[in-house]
Amino acid sequence: MKKLPLIMLSICFIIHPLTGCQNAEIEKIRSEHEQTKEINRRLRANLDDLKSEVKNSKARLDDMSGWSGQLVNHLGPCVWYFSEFEKPLPHEIMENANPQQLVEKLNILFKSSGSPEVILGEIENGIAQVRVSDETQLTQRMGTAGATAYINAVTYTLVSVTSINCVDFQFTVGDHAIPGKYCP
Repeated sequence: MKKLPLIMLSICFIIHPLTGCQNAEIEKIRSEHEQTKEINRRLRANLDDLKSEVKNSKARLDDMSGWSGQLVNHLGPCVWYFSEFEKPLPHEIMENANPQQLVEKLNILFKSSGSPEVILGEIENGIAQVRVSDETQLTQRMGTAGATAYINAVTYTLVSVTSINCVDFQFTVGDHAIPGKYCP
């Protein structure tokens, strides 16, 4: 009988440190879980902020597109040229100018900057057909930003004439520019 309390005491000495270890592990896991929940909460808040930022950017882009469309429609015949922004800016208002006169003026600017000239083709059903004097320069050597600025300058210049709604670029696809119909 005397051995039973001794055995019980021995078992307690063995089990007690083990349960203490388990409690420490459980506390560590709980702490890590709380830290993970906090990180998750912050990430969700950041995601919500980013979603709002994207939504606001889209709204600003829509506003800018609407504004530039209104400007093109109300400014009248005008040569548009590259700017530091994505969209070109009015460079020279030419009241009563026809599309060919606008293209001639735009080509003077293109020549002075080393850009290819634009060649105006037929205008039918509100769509101006255009080609580029050096397709390779536009599609391969001007970079994406340069090609985009070029296409925008031509498009905005030609649609400043009330009878033109879109510009159809006819050239071979390249790394930096895609042919087709552009409407602001």
